[in-house]
Amino acid sequence: MYEQDIKPITRRSLFYALTDIRYYVQLLNYEPGTLVAAQYSILAIAAGEGRLNINGTWCRLERGKGFILTPDMKVSIEQDSEAALEYYCVAFEILRTLGSGGELNSASNDEAPTFPCEGEVELHPFSWYIELIESIYRFRYESDEIGSFQNYVRFQELIAHILENNVAGADQTDTRAAVALSIERLRHRFCEQMTVDQMATEAKVGRWQYTRLFKQLTGTIPLDYLNELRMSRAKELLLCTEDRLHDIALKVGFSNEYYFNRRFTQTVGITPTRYRLMHRDDIRVISPYLEDFLIALGITPVVQCSHSLWGKQDYLGLDETPVFDVSSGRYEVLSQYEPDIIMIDGGMNRTNFEPYAPTYQLARISEDWRSSLRTMADWFGKADRAEEVIAQYESEAAAAKSILSRTAKGQSIAVLRITSNGIALYGGADMGYTGPVLYGSLGLTPHPLVKQLTHGTRRADLPLEWLHQLDADHLFITFEKQESSIDGEERKLLDHPLWRMLPAVRNQCVYEVDFLTWMNYGVISHRKKMDDVLQALA
Repeated sequence: MYEQDIKPITRRSLFYALTDIRYYVQLLNYEPGTLVAAQYSILAIAAGEGRLNINGTWCRLERGKGFILTPDMKVSIEQDSEAALEYYCVAFEILRTLGSGGELNSASNDEAPTFPCEGEVELHPFSWYIELIESIYRFRYESDEIGSFQNYVRFQELIAHILENNVAGADQTDTRAAVALSIERLRHRFCEQMTVDQMATEAKVGRWQYTRLFKQLTGTIPLDYLNELRMSRAKELLLCTEDRLHDIALKVGFSNEYYFNRRFTQTVGITPTRYRLMHRDDIRVISPYLEDFLIALGITPVVQCSHSLWGKQDYLGLDETPVFDVSSGRYEVLSQYEPDIIMIDGGMNRTNFEPYAPTYQLARISEDWRSSLRTMADWFGKADRAEEVIAQYESEAAAAKSILSRTAKGQSIAVLRITSNGIALYGGADMGYTGPVLYGSLGLTPHPLVKQLTHGTRRADLPLEWLHQLDADHLFITFEKQESSIDGEERKLLDHPLWRMLPAVRNQCVYEVDFLTWMNYGVISHRKKMDDVLQALA
């Protein structure tokens, strides 16, 4: 090719540059006003309910909703519920490359490039979008070059997904349908040996696009989805047949027993052999401070655990069950109860228990108690029982929420954990022992100080000099004795002048609750919390 035949490439593309990202918590007493959008913005609703007015048209606001706001739009936001309306606003500008050099230029009014979509947009799956937006927000002040570039990439990924999900043509629709058909076929062919490249080729979709659409449709990547199908079938064969592990491995798509055993253990958390054992009706279990989950599934532990300072979980009603003090350090006594299995949470040292029975550790016992209950139910073959328990909780919570929406309307709540050394304020609806129940399931209104101090964390220290700001209508308090050097030292706060001046104290709206009942993630514990709240506020 001669030099004179080479022509410069003309680039004329749009780029999007993040200019600002903010997180808003709008309370019920906020006075709405009309705003004029100065830049393009992505509005993502994280919590609460309300209404958005765009140029005179009202749109419903709730978690999962997303909007593209364009310059000069007249916008106002109103809150509908007592719970705070929480949302992210991601501002950006459009840049254009012009000429053969590809120089970046701010879009001028004369050129007026526009974003391909505006108003309400689809943000699905929302969990993916909100996680990405939260990451952009968390690293918004990143100053080093690599960190700043990584946040730039996150923002470009956000824009790309919004465009792909909301500016789809016929080809995109056909491609999505091809991937959906591939997923349906996979459900019947999971025992075959296959790779992602093979799946994508059969669907006539590029591997990268296939994986992305696959995750949008299923919530997971292809090989993880394939593994879930195989594990589900393996569990059925383990319980319904006496087949050898080697035979089961071949039937579900593994080439040998060793690899099947390893993948099953990685996925389920226990070995296939132990999975079979745990489905016996007479299995003997020790599960320190996880007894709540066991009892909810209809399994009585052979021993209940206690702590010299905290006591035992009396609310579980295990009066006839022997007690083991975990603070004694005498783990050898567990052998006398002849356990088949010991289950512990992530905060305990596994090596203390392993000499006395096969020991399994649930890494994450947290506010996602439903997931923890389902995991344990799966191990013990109690999946149906778990769903019954969850459904019963949801029904009771809905009934309680209906009552409290009348009796506690417009009243603020806070939960305090008090020790001899200080006060801990428990967080909002998404985190902690209490927030998901009180502010989530029951729809109660957290005091503004809860939002201010505990955003993004389960609890926060409340300095004594800030105590006067806690003018909540109702306080639920529990006392922890662990830091007390003398009996009752943790209760000294009750005599402090600042405490006695609080509105809830003066109005006798302070309710002392059981420590181990409220500092627990179990479903029975949560139902007891609901009972305590109803007794206090209804």
